[in-house]
Amino acid sequence: MITLTPQQAQNIVDRMMNVIPYNVNIMNDKGIIIGSGDKNRLYKLHEGAMEAISNKKMIEIMMGGVGTKPGVNTPIIFQDKIIGVIGITGEPNVVRPFVELVRITAELLVNQEYVLFQRRINEQLKDEFLFELIYLNKNYSQDFRERGDSLGIDVSIPRVAVVLTFRDEYLEKVKGKLINFLRIDEFHLKLNPSTIVAFMFYDSLVIKRLEKFLSKDEECCIQIGIGIHENVFGISFKQATKAIKIGKKLENENKIHLYKDLAFISLLASFKGNNDMEKIIKSLEVENQLNLLSTLSTYINMSGQVNKIADSLHIHRNTLNYRLEKIEEVTGKNPKNFIDLFQLYTAYILSKL
Repeated sequence: MITLTPQQAQNIVDRMMNVIPYNVNIMNDKGIIIGSGDKNRLYKLHEGAMEAISNKKMIEIMMGGVGTKPGVNTPIIFQDKIIGVIGITGEPNVVRPFVELVRITAELLVNQEYVLFQRRINEQLKDEFLFELIYLNKNYSQDFRERGDSLGIDVSIPRVAVVLTFRDEYLEKVKGKLINFLRIDEFHLKLNPSTIVAFMFYDSLVIKRLEKFLSKDEECCIQIGIGIHENVFGISFKQATKAIKIGKKLENENKIHLYKDLAFISLLASFKGNNDMEKIIKSLEVENQLNLLSTLSTYINMSGQVNKIADSLHIHRNTLNYRLEKIEEVTGKNPKNFIDLFQLYTAYILSKL
């Protein structure tokens, strides 16, 4: 239920007394003065207000008595309920028009506060629903769907999870950019000061849209992980989280990390801690002066194309072949053999995760 607070009441009084030459009092629904131009009258019972509340209409006091002065008192109505009383001290015939002005102003301000309050409540309920949505990993119940509909969130619309990370000092800036960027049926939820998840409409343009979004990022250091479209959004959210985690660790220059491209690497992560894989990388690290790890990395990323690899490393083809032979010598795995290369690739990926 909306009530008048002393802060609201005194704010209205102060603003009104800047434009009218009479003392203004505002009483709560119990007839207690909670705002006044005369601070000595605060928190005292106002008899005229009590009468206005009891009769549910404007009361004019011609002669003052104990605890009252001549003036006009009229109820403040909100949603057909009396939430307070406006009182202006003075001769009723003179101050009556001012009472109406103050009453209308008070009711407008209360209504504005109510709208803002309802908006905050609705945003809070939306956030709570979206939070449930990202951690729900089973089919949606009818009740859950109806809750979403009541909040303007249709869970049947195909959406994909997009996780954004950035420097936490730019939280408000990124939020502002997202609000302007997302469509009307798309949403966002802050997970922590440096992470936001966006609920984006799934179509063939989603990646291009995000590339355009990133093209305007000059300082926030935004990185994005994108899941796969799933019937249950929580699954897509887990994928997007894994994608950005893996993408960052692989130390490439990409700012957008797609789970569909990293799903296999995510699967390889289950071998983390395997002794055989760790031995392969340690043996390459021993020969660090030959840059065997970076050579292996480039060899993998360029799909074994010798000329491109040599150019990228700024070395001669013969030097590249020597390094590849050295990799086989220290690991027992030949990079030019598909099965051996797969094991080398697995070991290399695990060393980055």
